Order: sequence, then C-alpha cells, then structure tokens
Amino acid sequence: MSLYRQTISDDVDAFDCRKVRVLIERVFRGRKYPKPVGLYSVSYKADYRLLHKDEEADYCSFDPGQEKPERILPRTALFPPLFRELIVREMMARGEPLSKEPVLEMRYHKGPCTVARIAREGEVPTVAVGPGLGIPASPQLYQNCRIKQ
Repeated sequence: MSLYRQTISDDVDAFDCRKVRVLIERVFRGRKYPKPVGLYSVSYKADYRLLHKDEEADYCSFDPGQEKPERILPRTALFPPLFRELIVREMMARGEPLSKEPVLEMRYHKGPCTVARIAREGEVPTVAVGPGLGIPASPQLYQNCRIKQ
C-alpha cells in the first residue's frame, strides 16, 4: 500500500489543467519517507484518488494480522558453477590451498522503503539465495520448458 499525503500543490500550466506539481509525504508499506517528495510530470492527477480526512484513518488502518515475518537476507552466496571452477583453478595455479568453498559477498540496495535486513554474524537467513531460476512469479510461462531442478 502506498499513501501520498499532499502538503503543497501548485498549478504548473494554466492551459494544461491535468498536470500539477505536488509536494507530498510518502508512506510505502507502512514506512514514512524521511523527507517530502516532489511529484511533477510523473503522472496525471487523474491517476490518484483524493481521500477526505474522515476516510484517511480507515484507509491507513493497519491490521497486525497482516504483518509479514521479517525477511533476513544472507551475507554470502555460492558462486555459479562455472565461475566457481575458474576461481578454484586460479587458486590452484597460484599455489593457494583450497581450505573452504569460495563464497560471494552479497551487496543489497538499501533504500527508504527496504523491508528486509542483512543477517548478522552467525544468524540464519530466512531467504535462500542459490543458483538456478528459483520459483518464478508466473510458473505458467515455464510449463513447456524442460528445466533440471
């Protein structure tokens, strides 16, 4: 759910009454952005619905039963098989001992609406990252494909 609370609005063009410039407070997935955001030329005002003050409380009400469990992302992941083989061969060519499996340090984009966090040292992540396609959002697109699992 996204909510935009309008703070300041301004007509941009007297001849084009469908475009406006608006300064808003943005709330995305229950988290409020720290600074006001300016909307201009993103879309037309017909794409938004204005709520009366009385309706705002009902629209913004939060049901604790809808709260999702916290997503904990892994700190590292395995390299793809071919890339892993190249790394192992390079290590052997340099004479380095292969004491443990080479792993990739993960980097995640962290924005104001990020709802997941990176696992701490020794913590078990709740999200698995591994090689392969994973679970597609639209499985019907892959019905006729032969994919090894």
